[in-house]
Amino acid sequence: YQSRLPSPDYGSQVECTARSGSPGNMLLCKSFADNPMTVTFDLSACAIAGQQSLQEYISPAGIGSTVNPSGTTSATISLEPGAAVWFTFPTIFAGSFRQPTISASLADVPNAAKVVVQYAYAPYALDPTQTDYSPFTLDCGGGTCSLPVDQAIGTIYYQLVYLNAASKVLSVSGLQTN
Repeated sequence: YQSRLPSPDYGSQVECTARSGSPGNMLLCKSFADNPMTVTFDLSACAIAGQQSLQEYISPAGIGSTVNPSGTTSATISLEPGAAVWFTFPTIFAGSFRQPTISASLADVPNAAKVVVQYAYAPYALDPTQTDYSPFTLDCGGGTCSLPVDQAIGTIYYQLVYLNAASKVLSVSGLQTN
């Protein structure tokens, strides 16, 4: 990414830069606020017609990724203090984002009604006794889902949490990698 694109201004507590190059466009923003804040990011200057975009969020709690459909021109995000968010708009999206698929069987745990996956790029970020799930948790319902992470960043650590119909934890798997 070489050339600068016009960077949006979100006030004194959020700094942004936008870049362009042959691989595509990018918007990177960082919060310098001491408190959480919600910001609606204008993506229209970076969007590439007909292409999906990748949204990545990093905070002290970890990293999360989301694929935005083509035509997405804004994103409203709650930024934790010190968090950063970046959006990449590749000219060719295929192969630029590798999401692992997780499969679990509800039949493995008696009375399980759904499976939740807790995930992180670092094993110490997962606590098997945690009942207040972090933002890096995905409800996989009956047991199969694609994690909103990019395997190109590094190893993904995860654990399966089986819940009953009242969302009570029945079982937590050991730490696994993908």
